[in-house]
Amino acid sequence: VGQMVDRGDLTETEALSHPQRHVLTRALGVERGTEVDTARARLRPGDVVVLATDGLTSLVSPEEIAGEVRGAGDFLLLACRLVRLANERGGYDNVTVVLAEV
Repeated sequence: VGQMVDRGDLTETEALSHPQRHVLTRALGVERGTEVDTARARLRPGDVVVLATDGLTSLVSPEEIAGEVRGAGDFLLLACRLVRLANERGGYDNVTVVLAEV
């Protein structure tokens, strides 16, 4: 579904309830070679990068995640808070959160 959004076939809103939103098109360890997605971003000292599964992003908006990150000091507590927030909203999928500060 993420690929469909990237191509313009679906909107972000449509993707949230699409019946195939949990279908994986790539995974590590399944085949010998893996196609890797990359992106470039200008990062500055103090910026925080959040890597998360759709278990978080399907239940917590980017704006809410950014708000949590802005007020955070301890990344372990922040990750736990984000997972708890997703679980409080239904937690119907695995929730994984990785945080890194530049």
